[in-house]
Amino acid sequence: MGGFVAYNNGLVENNYATGDVINYGSLEAYQSDIGGFVGYNDDTIKYSHATGDVINYGVNSANYIGGFAGENWYLIRC
Repeated sequence: MGGFVAYNNGLVENNYATGDVINYGSLEAYQSDIGGFVGYNDDTIKYSHATGDVINYGVNSANYIGGFAGENWYLIRC
């Protein structure tokens, strides 16, 4: 779950997210990362930013939570 994209596996460049990301319930396994911009990143994000809050009200519902990326496995260049 992300403010701009839930799952990234390609190039994302020069973008932004401005809203809050709020989870109220349980998430499926493939949605279990929560980030202000991207939930799960598996490729490159360049020159992008996120504003707003990341809030998880769900119980045992998120593996990783981050202000920009919930889970990151590749390159983030701001």
